[in-house]
Amino acid sequence: MSFIGGTGTVKYCYFDLGKWIYAIEMPLGPKPEMGRIGPETQIFLEEIEIQAV
Repeated sequence: MSFIGGTGTVKYCYFDLGKWIYAIEMPLGPKPEMGRIGPETQIFLEEIEIQAV
């Protein structure tokens, strides 16, 4: 799927306050010197913000 700012994979979705919310995981880039902490590549978007690829 794609959205403004990149592409990613839908990991899960849920319905909240009358809207579908999607958890999107983007591909990892090169590992930074300091390492990685947590789900830094996961964002949450409303259904109207995404498009199928």
